[in-house]
Amino acid sequence: MRRNNGGFTLIELIVVIVILGILAVTAAPKFIDLQSDARLATLNGMKAAINSAVSLTYGKSLVTGVEKNATGSKVSINGAQVEVCYGYPCSAHDKIEGVLDIGDFNKCDEGVSGDWCYVERTDEKSIDIYIAQGYTENSKCFVTYTESSAAGSAPKVALSPDVDEC
Repeated sequence: MRRNNGGFTLIELIVVIVILGILAVTAAPKFIDLQSDARLATLNGMKAAINSAVSLTYGKSLVTGVEKNATGSKVSINGAQVEVCYGYPCSAHDKIEGVLDIGDFNKCDEGVSGDWCYVERTDEKSIDIYIAQGYTENSKCFVTYTESSAAGSAPKVALSPDVDEC
C-alpha cells in the first residue's frame, strides 16, 4: 500500500525560496532608506515650526508697534522677552530658542546631546539648526534661519542645499 505524505518536493521548495529572494531584492531598498526619509521629515517639521513661530512673533510685534525697529525691541513670547529685528526674531540662538520652545538647544559639537543643536554663521544674521543625533562637522541636514534685513521683509527659512544627502 502506498502512502500519500502530502509534503512539498525539493523543487517546489526551491521555487518558493527563489520567489522570496526576488521579492526581497525588489522590496529591501524601499525599507533601507527610511532613516534618510525620517531625517528629511524631521527637518521639514522644524522648518514649519520656525515659520509658525516667526509669524506669531511678527503678529505680537504688530500689536505692540515694534515691527519697524531694526534692533533693540522685545516682545513677550511664552513668558520670555525675545529680541526682534523688524518684528521678527533676531537670528541669535537665544532668540530662536525663545520662540521655538524646543528644550535642550546647545551649540553643535561632536557628541552633542539633545534633539537639536545650532551653528551660528559668521555673518551673525543667520543660524543653522541641526538634528543633534549623529551631528558631525560635515552634516548636511539642517535648517537655516536668516533674520529679516528690512522693515516689511520676512526672514528666510530654508532647508540645506544638500538635504537630499541626509
